[in-house]
Amino acid sequence: MGQPDPPTGGKDHRHVPALLDQGSVLDDRYRLDERVGEQGCAALWRGTDTILARSVTVMVLPTSAPETARVLTAARRAARIRDSRVVQVFDTATVDDSTYVITEWITGRTLTDLLLETGPLHPDRAGALVGEAAEALTEAHRMAVSHLRLTPDNLVWTAAGGVKVTGVGIEAALAGTVSDDPARTDSEGLGALLYAALTARWPHGPFGGLLAAPQNGDAPHFSPRQVRAGVPPELDATTERALCQRSRRGQPPLATPASVAEALADFPDPTPLDLFAERPSSDDRATNPMAQVTAPVPFATAGGPRPHHHHRGRRALIAVPAGLALVAVVLVGGLRLGLSEFTFGGPSAAPSESSSSTSPTPAGKKRIPVVEASDFDPQGDGQEHASSVKNANDGTPRTVWYTDRYNTAKFGNLKPGVGMVFDLGSAKAVDSVQLRLGDPGTSLQLRSATSGGTSVGDFTTVATATDVDEQVTLRPKSDATARYWLVWFTELPRSDDGYRAGIADITFRPAS
Repeated sequence: MGQPDPPTGGKDHRHVPALLDQGSVLDDRYRLDERVGEQGCAALWRGTDTILARSVTVMVLPTSAPETARVLTAARRAARIRDSRVVQVFDTATVDDSTYVITEWITGRTLTDLLLETGPLHPDRAGALVGEAAEALTEAHRMAVSHLRLTPDNLVWTAAGGVKVTGVGIEAALAGTVSDDPARTDSEGLGALLYAALTARWPHGPFGGLLAAPQNGDAPHFSPRQVRAGVPPELDATTERALCQRSRRGQPPLATPASVAEALADFPDPTPLDLFAERPSSDDRATNPMAQVTAPVPFATAGGPRPHHHHRGRRALIAVPAGLALVAVVLVGGLRLGLSEFTFGGPSAAPSESSSSTSPTPAGKKRIPVVEASDFDPQGDGQEHASSVKNANDGTPRTVWYTDRYNTAKFGNLKPGVGMVFDLGSAKAVDSVQLRLGDPGTSLQLRSATSGGTSVGDFTTVATATDVDEQVTLRPKSDATARYWLVWFTELPRSDDGYRAGIADITFRPAS
């Protein structure tokens, strides 16, 4: 029932489809551009969705293979997961002798590659990264989908600056992995990822170039704190509570992804920190499994010198052994990211019209509390994901209120826009409004009204922004005083299988 054996990287060519050629088009839609690997009986391709003009991952299986029915069932279940940190399943079908599963194509670096490049992550970064994965798997389990085969190859830091968990549901189906207690198995897997992130060692033996965790007599391994100096005691305990399913520091085992996510909820700290710890010395990478125990190396701190990172250029496309996604791994030497960038991804918002700005707000400036928020869809059915409006103003960017999905950036030509109204309780003079959005590429207006409105015309436009990044600061025109403020989307960015916009967080700053 424990953590399944990690994939060995071996390939089973017995059933891998060989009749499909580069350039073949499946179901008059998915073109096979480049065969990038195999896993089990599946051939893995980088492809193109010719209708939506986007890159996709195409997993092709022989229809007659015994694994295929399991994979199809798992893929269809995984497609219901709406957490953006889980690699999305777009389509499944059977055409003649071949069955295919279409998923996201991701560019980024796996945890394996981060650790091989830089050594252990800073504890804050390790906690944040695995905390994101735990939240993603919590949502997957809510939809009755589990992973069961978590390895560092399944955790990806994307080129867009976010976290992706690959292989959810599908990898276990492809390998035939089952568990009597899926929640516990995935909790152990998350504990193993946290152990790896903190130590650059894999607790289940050598994996993908990572050394095995050093053993501690009859115990499976030393704890992270015994392997690397500087691991906080509480993070060390969290790792062991999940990985070893035992009590630590008077706290019970972490037996579900939700409990792991809760234990890591304090990460990330908003203080900017170096993403990577100092690169281990060549002695650290020696084959002596006790090298780290006898001479622990402390982690770099935020105030210390900038770590030196070695450039390794670009890697070829590799197939992540997740059964779900192929990751184009692009190593960027010397990368430094603030923690806010780690959470939200990407740089500051791109320049837009003169009434918007990306200049930071001075430290310590007060914020105006929002009394109530509501969705605003006056020219549609009157509601736009009303049940999740709280996500736009709950103080955490990890939750997002999204619009419905539309067929075009212009709302399928059904309406001129949708948005959200924020009630400040009374008329307030606003200096700026800071937005963190769900996706880049949004165009929007900031509108205000002294009394509640039922149509967009009841609100006066005070700022506009076009094609912005995920973070933007809107500065209203002078003398902008109002109680009700409308964030009105006028153009949607492309996202997943359509177009939608979202608000992850909003902050109103008062005029001086």
